[in-house]
Amino acid sequence: MKFLALGAAAALSFSSAAFAQHEGHGQMTAEQHKQMMAGDGAASEKVTHATGVVKAVDAAKGTITIAHDPIAAKKWPAMTMTFKLNKGGLGKVRAGQRVKFCFEGEGSYTVTKMTRI
Repeated sequence: MKFLALGAAAALSFSSAAFAQHEGHGQMTAEQHKQMMAGDGAASEKVTHATGVVKAVDAAKGTITIAHDPIAAKKWPAMTMTFKLNKGGLGKVRAGQRVKFCFEGEGSYTVTKMTRI
């Protein structure tokens, strides 16, 4: 019986030490907690910056096709993609122009800002 009590006491002392070593517990902001719990989903809402060449603009559909350079933040190679446009997003961009652009989203991406370079 003594061994059982000693074993239980030892187990409790080790488990409380493990909990005590957890750094930052209780010091996380609500936003940090939200991002941690969301995993990659929260990161996908961040703005991604890229450069590329406009291949096509479809004002009726509100889309733009861009052959973009590699995007390290997304681990994407260079490729051609069609993006949705944020309201009022086209300006005077035409096919063949080199642009810097920002986009957001996951699965479906929306260009939020674009400038000619």
